[in-house]
Amino acid sequence: MNIKHIINGSVLFDSEERTLTPLDQPDHSIILNTPASRCLLLLIEHAGTVVSQKEFFSQIWEQNGAYVTANTFYQNITIVRKGLKSVGLSSDIIKTVPKEGVKLVADIEIFTPEEVVLAASDALADEPFVADAPLAESPEPVLPTTTVQSAYHEEALASGIGPSVTPAEVRDEQTAASRGSVVTKRLTSARRLNLWLSFGGVIFVFCLLAGYTYNKLNYGKHFFSEYNKIGEVNGCLLFSSYFGREKSTEEFINFFRNGKISCSAGGVAYLTINRHNLTSSILVCDKGIEDNNSRCISNLYRVDE
Repeated sequence: MNIKHIINGSVLFDSEERTLTPLDQPDHSIILNTPASRCLLLLIEHAGTVVSQKEFFSQIWEQNGAYVTANTFYQNITIVRKGLKSVGLSSDIIKTVPKEGVKLVADIEIFTPEEVVLAASDALADEPFVADAPLAESPEPVLPTTTVQSAYHEEALASGIGPSVTPAEVRDEQTAASRGSVVTKRLTSARRLNLWLSFGGVIFVFCLLAGYTYNKLNYGKHFFSEYNKIGEVNGCLLFSSYFGREKSTEEFINFFRNGKISCSAGGVAYLTINRHNLTSSILVCDKGIEDNNSRCISNLYRVDE
């Protein structure tokens, strides 16, 4: 049976579908990637207690034959936090406990699929229904034609001009003035549109330049930049793809003993452990691999089954 979890009474988590769904908006689901979904399920199963980083590595990756860096772990925890926030939950319900691990602080309810349907129906029923108020028809503006004409004729008669200007001419002047006002408004709207388009173009160019600069600055990052520093032997720095110091140290010793490999002072050794623990490789350089002038030797070590 597919067991589902409801977080804080408002969000449904389906570990098989890897989805987070607000109960009051069932059409607004998000999908987590597989490692992030497994991390969230592990936190839910241990809600209120601290889950160590070592347990995450063991349950999420190692039992599936994969070895990842600590950076990959933190990236998946960040994905979970963003997913919870996007469906209306606070990202603060996942708390990092320094030097211990991560824990979930939330109310968790376990439901069968049938119970989830009932819970979603109750959530929608609690939503108050508000009918849209009918739009009142605004009366058409009435121009004070009579008042303008009377005032105009009174002024004309008082100045001795007489009735040489007809009411029709007054209406024509009013129509022309109204059209001029409309044209002015259209010109103003066009200027605003051009201003926004110009502003958008500047922002777009800025983003392109920023992206280009970022790529330039990060172009030099190499494949081994995320390897874990294990230690130093006779002045040779040791780095490993696996976060465990004990296992990595053991692999280094096997290389140096069985492979007749030497790493002098100032050199750097990069160890890559195969996900199935059948083969490992080591790259020994006379200096850091980020140096274009470094010279390196690669060796492969195989464990007989």
